[in-house]
Amino acid sequence: MPPAHESPTPGSTVDDRESVRCNFCHADNFEVLVRDGRDRRHHLPGEFRMVKCRECGLAYLNPRPTASALAAYYPPDYSPYTQRGLFGKLTRWLRQREAAALRRSLPSGAEVLEVGCAAGDLMIPMRDAGLRVTGVELSDHAATIARTRHNLDVHTGALADAPLAGRTFDAVIMRNVIEHVPDPKGDLEKAASLLRPGGLLSLRTDNVASSDARLFRALWYGFDFPRHLTLFSPQTLTAFVQSAGLEVTRVRFSLVPTHWIVSLQYWASERKGFASLSRLLSPRNPLLLGLGFGIAAVQKVLHDSGRFVVLARKPMAAATTAPNREQHPGR
Repeated sequence: MPPAHESPTPGSTVDDRESVRCNFCHADNFEVLVRDGRDRRHHLPGEFRMVKCRECGLAYLNPRPTASALAAYYPPDYSPYTQRGLFGKLTRWLRQREAAALRRSLPSGAEVLEVGCAAGDLMIPMRDAGLRVTGVELSDHAATIARTRHNLDVHTGALADAPLAGRTFDAVIMRNVIEHVPDPKGDLEKAASLLRPGGLLSLRTDNVASSDARLFRALWYGFDFPRHLTLFSPQTLTAFVQSAGLEVTRVRFSLVPTHWIVSLQYWASERKGFASLSRLLSPRNPLLLGLGFGIAAVQKVLHDSGRFVVLARKPMAAATTAPNREQHPGR
């Protein structure tokens, strides 16, 4: 994620913006999904527009903040950088399970690159499981925590600029990062080039086609304006991965009760008379978390979760296979 230590000024959120085309098909033909999105996580100023490409179905922020303006929307207390208390313990337990599952799918001593590793919450249990781990993180604040506090090999900067020349990996992990980068297509092509033949790519991101996204619209937690520059459905992300020359092996839907809980919290906080209720609508509320898990479990069964994972492999004959750039995802 971009480094940030200062809050943006209202002027910069309007002036420092750029209009962009669809990152997948490069069309400039879109419909508006959300016209007045706001930063409800950190309450920083500005209104933002999310659009959907009429040609390929990709959702993206347009216009979007420039890189220098966007950096201020990642303050040091941005939640992926800090995991404390009971919620932090739950997160660490989940990361241990993720690391164990990854270890079972890779050879002994496999080399793993995590892109957007934040402060290293997954890299630590991966290292403990015997994997050789390297990280790339745009936030200098988070990367410094990973290096100094956890002694992890983490490079500060974008994937394209990371000093990885001549290196290849058995797996590349991108958890909740592809939606943040300005050029997801370019980053996926770079990730594919870093994989060894047969190597694994694991991508996790929010599902803009989910029922909770359609229900809550601008209040949906997954929009996370303006940090999420591009949002995917399983169809659009599958097309991105295939265009990078990889073979999709599985699309897995996640249990995400937080999307429902926080979206409800946003809804209540903006309605007169519901302010006190909004304080109870927290993922740290165990009763509400249990209810959220029940709803999320139904979504998972229906392949309608607010978050999903795409798993893909690099073909063994990848050296002679050119990326397919002609496919279009379904709308």
